[in-house]
Amino acid sequence: MRWLRRFIGGGLGLVLAGVAPVAAQGLPTPSPQDGPSGTASLSAPPPWVQPGPGAAAASEPPEIDEGTYTVTLITGDRVTVTRSRDGQTSVAVTPAARADGSLPTFSRMAWQGHFYVIPHDVSALVPAQLDRRLFDVTGLIAAGFDDAEVDSVPVLVQTSEPGTSTDPAAGVDWRGLGVARGKSLKSIGSVAGKVPKAEGGEALVEAVRENAESPAARRVDRPAVSKVWLDGPVRALDATSTPQVGAPQAWAAGATGDGVMVAVLDTGVDAEHPDLADAVVAAQDFSFVDDPENPDDQPNPDDIYGHGTHVAGIITGNGAASNGEIVGVAPDAVIMNGKVLDDSGFGSDSQIIAGMEWAAAEGADVVNMSLGLPGGYTDGTDPLAMAVDELSAAHDVLFVIAAGNEGGYGTITTPGSSALALTVSAVNSADEPTGFTSRGPRSDGGAKPDIAAPGEDILAPWVGWPDAPEPYLSASGTSMAAPHVAGVAALLAQARPQLDSQKLKAVLVGSAEDVAASVLDVGSGRVFAPSALDQQVYATPSALGFGIFPYPQTETEAVTQTLVYTNLSSADVTLSLTADAALQDGTPAPAGTLTLGADSVTVPGGGSAEVTVTVDPAVAGVAAGRIGGTVIATDGGGETVRTAVMSVNEPEMYNLTIRATSRDGSNPGFAATAAVTPLADQEASTFEQLFPVFDEDGTATVRLPVGPYGVTGIVPQIDLETFDISALDAVSVPEVDLTAETTVHLDATRAVPVQVRTQRPSEQTMVDQQLTRLGEQSGTTLGYGAFGPVSVGAVPSEAVTIGELFWMHRHLRLPPSASLDSGDYRYLYDLAYVERDRLPARLRYEATKKTTTQVMADYNVMSDASTTAFSGRLAMDPSGWAFATALPVRLPIERDEYVSSSPDIQWFGLLDVLSGAAVIETPQPWTTEPGGRITERWLHQVHHHSTVDGFVGALFGEIFAHAVATASDDHGHGMFAVFDESVAQSRTRLWFDGQLVADEPGAAAVTTEIPEPGTPVRALVETAFQHPEWARSSAYSTDWRYLAPPVAGEDGIAQAEVVNIRYGATGLDDYNSTKRTARLELSVVDGTGEPAAGVRGIRLWISGDQGRTWQEVTVPRSGVTRKINVVAPKGATSISLKAEAWTRTARVTDTVIDAFALR
Repeated sequence: MRWLRRFIGGGLGLVLAGVAPVAAQGLPTPSPQDGPSGTASLSAPPPWVQPGPGAAAASEPPEIDEGTYTVTLITGDRVTVTRSRDGQTSVAVTPAARADGSLPTFSRMAWQGHFYVIPHDVSALVPAQLDRRLFDVTGLIAAGFDDAEVDSVPVLVQTSEPGTSTDPAAGVDWRGLGVARGKSLKSIGSVAGKVPKAEGGEALVEAVRENAESPAARRVDRPAVSKVWLDGPVRALDATSTPQVGAPQAWAAGATGDGVMVAVLDTGVDAEHPDLADAVVAAQDFSFVDDPENPDDQPNPDDIYGHGTHVAGIITGNGAASNGEIVGVAPDAVIMNGKVLDDSGFGSDSQIIAGMEWAAAEGADVVNMSLGLPGGYTDGTDPLAMAVDELSAAHDVLFVIAAGNEGGYGTITTPGSSALALTVSAVNSADEPTGFTSRGPRSDGGAKPDIAAPGEDILAPWVGWPDAPEPYLSASGTSMAAPHVAGVAALLAQARPQLDSQKLKAVLVGSAEDVAASVLDVGSGRVFAPSALDQQVYATPSALGFGIFPYPQTETEAVTQTLVYTNLSSADVTLSLTADAALQDGTPAPAGTLTLGADSVTVPGGGSAEVTVTVDPAVAGVAAGRIGGTVIATDGGGETVRTAVMSVNEPEMYNLTIRATSRDGSNPGFAATAAVTPLADQEASTFEQLFPVFDEDGTATVRLPVGPYGVTGIVPQIDLETFDISALDAVSVPEVDLTAETTVHLDATRAVPVQVRTQRPSEQTMVDQQLTRLGEQSGTTLGYGAFGPVSVGAVPSEAVTIGELFWMHRHLRLPPSASLDSGDYRYLYDLAYVERDRLPARLRYEATKKTTTQVMADYNVMSDASTTAFSGRLAMDPSGWAFATALPVRLPIERDEYVSSSPDIQWFGLLDVLSGAAVIETPQPWTTEPGGRITERWLHQVHHHSTVDGFVGALFGEIFAHAVATASDDHGHGMFAVFDESVAQSRTRLWFDGQLVADEPGAAAVTTEIPEPGTPVRALVETAFQHPEWARSSAYSTDWRYLAPPVAGEDGIAQAEVVNIRYGATGLDDYNSTKRTARLELSVVDGTGEPAAGVRGIRLWISGDQGRTWQEVTVPRSGVTRKINVVAPKGATSISLKAEAWTRTARVTDTVIDAFALR
């Protein structure tokens, strides 16, 4: 429930979403029952104990709660994202000026809830040199990397080859690169660092660009920065289960793990739990992050969340708390406690790699990693998997890693995708694959998982015992399966110390028990300690992955690999060999799919022998899909070696080649963009398939399953040296029935230019296009913008017959010769037009009084001085995505802003204020009427707290919330996002029936357990500003009294009956000042902004000394609006206000210091 953390942990955004389920291998933040000290609640099992039916896959949307967020990109551009209650998302960019003073434009891609904003000046570097995740703004928010959460962008900067002895940080001017240097990670040739958002990463990006374009011409004072990754987030992925893996037989044989050191890289370990007494021999906290605001905080390897303790207990618990009934697999092994995940179960790539390097360097024999990156289905070349491979080879250590809890085939998550890792899936007590376990093969057809182990309803130590309700906790997940294998590995390492780490892996995998399940589900089988202890013959490699065979496979040649059997005994062993294979659905593969070079082999004592293994994709059948097989070698007695074999016969797929040509016939190169939308129920596609990258020749090729697709593109006419754009054209190919190799031409030479005529003189200053294509199952959105007198156009198309098409093009037009940077022009046209289902041939638009809405925008300031803010107006088309570029506006100013009128467009406004420290916005969208006129007032007093744009009530009957914006005015605007805590300090306190139940500094919101309906509630919210541009409403507080609402209804929200004050101030100047008298039109509204019913009284006081003394002012006794003239006391420099209103069941007292200045 990250939204709770955002409310309580310092985030000042308003979030109203319900409690969403958390990804199965993810650990959510502590529940609302958690104690005030931040320690995990001991009154109920933690939320990670049950993984559920399947976690979020890569194609599932990132979980973002309702509210406003900003994300500063590594390029310095600031993106504001607002997620509404109905899931619609608006995105606005405040561009950062480049070194030459220019402002960048952006391309955008939206798919499955991910929204990528990529500046054009770095697009050629994405994704080869700059990790695409650095520009996934919704993904960054979901990961906790928005500006309210972190003040820097965490990165991994690669400067050397992985695995070399050279320190990747050596000889690099990190300060000159704008990187706060962190840990050196030799295993991946990289350095973990942070790019401060306030400074931006222009130097780092330029170093990447130089190395990519011309390494030989690189500046001598800059390192060879080959790639920058996001230092991404990673999450922690009984009836006793030790008999299922044969541990008691191993103990009886003397194998208990004695002398073996197992590193547990997790959330820490509770070394005080009786079952782990004296087990922890080394501990280090890699999850600790220095916080200048909390200098007393120190690294602490103790487990708060409980996941690591549970894992450690499965490996080596001694059973002390159960009189020996619940014992770990290797009770005499010792634990290295590497805390790489924080007290909420989250960690970063660099923290985990640092823990891996520590464990390997300090002599761990086995490393358990019950963690993974949700949706991270890699081919083993990502930083985490790369580190596992390098450290395994360099330090002779065995990494045992959870496969993931994602449920589907092809969902092995990194670092379990590492080739040298021992990757573990989960079975239940009946040796059946669990529904939640990730299944193979790897994304490139590599053989994963390697082995399976019990992972359902596993009893193991509960953190905090004896303060916890019970000493043990039952939990499920591949997180529980992996430590079973790590424990068996410890037993084997003690019993057979001559085996190196990869031999340990081979013996464990080869000796696994057959559980009559596909190798795609369980690898070679379920781990079994007695067999591993006795095994004398093992195979290398321990599993065979034959990769992906492209469609069609009719003429694809068979592929042969060599399996080497090694005999550790002194006597020759003759093995009978058999092989079988099956398709993903369990159907036997055709005979001849998997064949062996011999049906028996003799392996000499102390020697080895080879056998060839062949997979024939043509025999398997065209588009046969995923294939899993087993090579079984047995001596007819007790020796059996099982080897999993995996391959993929690609389904019917063809290359779709997309060529782009600019309007003037030139080549747009890599600046062209396109989206490919599946229109039917084709198998899930990857980002790379749906948003192909164009090469320097303006060509992109993607390989896709057979079926119908829609192709959309935005083709610029561009100077590839200067990036100057002169034309920007939309192209739609409505349906492509992909049944053969196909080429599509995005031919903008046929484009029809858009013509816009405005009633008042204007010149085009900025344009933007957004193409959304929807199929039966999903959709894509593609966007492109440009500054200057760019000609926008479209190639006329046929109407779509499957799904929907929306084309929105926008035009920002200013008075002739007006300066965009000055922001002091007196009118503008912000025009948005939506075309449905086809790109029309007639593209002429008239922006007159009859076809637009005139917004009379009145911008004040909150101090005595003029200032510059950034204003953005977002237009949302029916696709649910909105985008805008926030541009300078010089305050104060009154200007006319003409917006186009269309029932297909909803408008939002936002104002980026206080030098980027906060955003004020219209929380609710509005539509326009042709010929309409409205007045929009920004920064008009009085700003205070109000529940009108906040939330008071219960969510799903579980959580009680009192949440308001940091600042609200009387004109429908709210400051839901504050990104610098030094600017606005809020505090919220909550009482139930007179008893203080919550006190939250740093937030204008509080959540807690829901009280009984009708319980008297008091909520006090206080806010103070410290910024020279916010001198009005310098401090204010609101004290609400009301009754707790009933349990939430069908919509999940129960709204309490509250009242709020609206001041209705008039007669103020542009600086929110008055000579001595101000006019108020007091009113009382309910929680939705409607006039409150049953108002019994209103009182008002004023102060001329910032609230030290108060004078009551007479208020008319009747009327929905009570008009009052307020006269400043003698000697006053400002007027402060205090008002009180009440009904039979609710009361509010509102105090505002420095409501108006006096001039």
